[in-house]
Formats: sequence, C-alpha cells, structure tokens
Amino acid sequence: MCGTCKTSGSAVVGNNSCDGPHGACDAMGSESGSGTVGDGSCIGRGACYLAGRSGNAVIGSNSCKGDNSCVSAGETSGAATIGDNSCDGKEACMGLGQGSGKTASIGNDSCNCENCCTCLSGDAAVYISDNSCNVLGDDQCCKDATTPGTFITGTPPTFNLQDYTVPAPVCEITDDDNVKCDFTNILPATGSLAYSI
Repeated sequence: MCGTCKTSGSAVVGNNSCDGPHGACDAMGSESGSGTVGDGSCIGRGACYLAGRSGNAVIGSNSCKGDNSCVSAGETSGAATIGDNSCDGKEACMGLGQGSGKTASIGNDSCNCENCCTCLSGDAAVYISDNSCNVLGDDQCCKDATTPGTFITGTPPTFNLQDYTVPAPVCEITDDDNVKCDFTNILPATGSLAYSI
C-alpha cells in the first residue's frame, strides 16, 4: 500500500510503506535522485517526504515511522542509509545526509525516539552504529533537537602521533619477493597497531 506515494523520480517502495498524510513519500527520488524503502517503513505525516530528492536515500524495513521522521534524508546531492527498525519517532532523523556531499549512515535499531538524531542534520558525515542513540541525553547523539551529545557519530577519531616514537619493525624481502616484518616487542600489550608499507 503506498497511500500517498507520489514519487516523480526513481523510487522503489516495499510493502505496507509510505502511508500518511502530507505525502509520506512525495517527491522521493525525484529530480535525478533515487530512493529505496523497505517493507513497513515511512509511516506518518511527511515521514519520508523529499528523501533522496536529487540525492540518494535507502531506508530499511520498519523504519522512519513518525511524523517527519526522515523528511529530507539524503536530499540535495546528499546520501542517507537508514537500517532496519531505525529512526522511529517524530523528527527522529529529519534532514540527515541532506546537502551537497553530506552522508549519513544509521545502523539497525538506532535513533528511535522523538528528535533522537535530528541535531546532527548539519554534520557532513554521520555514522551511528547498531543499537545506538535511542534516547536523548548528554551521552547520546543528541541532548535535544538542536544540541549534539557526546556520543561519537562521525568517522572514527584519529590520533596525532607526532609526539610519540614507535620503533620500526625489522623487515626483509623474502626469496619469493614478499615483505616479511617482525613486530616482536613493538605491539602494545593491549590493543593493536595499524601499519602500512
């Protein structure tokens, strides 16, 4: 059932999806964009309105349920991927991945409350893992609709090691032209060391 589905562009809609007043999926994937909606998703007033318009939006199953829950996700040369059972709640993921070059990737079972992840809509890159940010709070994605919390939501943090000295491994070229390195006494007792040659 695609109650008020008026997708004038490239959109694929699953069963029992895109149902609600004010065009739950109106303009999804229009203007050379694309949109994909899983089963039982985009339910509510304007739930996925404009999602993927001149951008890209991929919405899993049983997601984006609630008024304006995923409105404008992946719109205007942006990209948004929302997992299964996520972004359920009024304005839960509104505007994520909206704007030129912006991206949002929401895992499964995440961002399930009113305004749970909307405060991140202006971020260039949003990554939220599975089972995360299902309440508002200081240690969550958002404290409220406009204020980010302390939960790390972008690309993994990097560390500046210019003030540290890490000994080089002993490496040799083997008879079969491969490189073999010995990291004995270099790797930390806990954790790991990333390297490239």
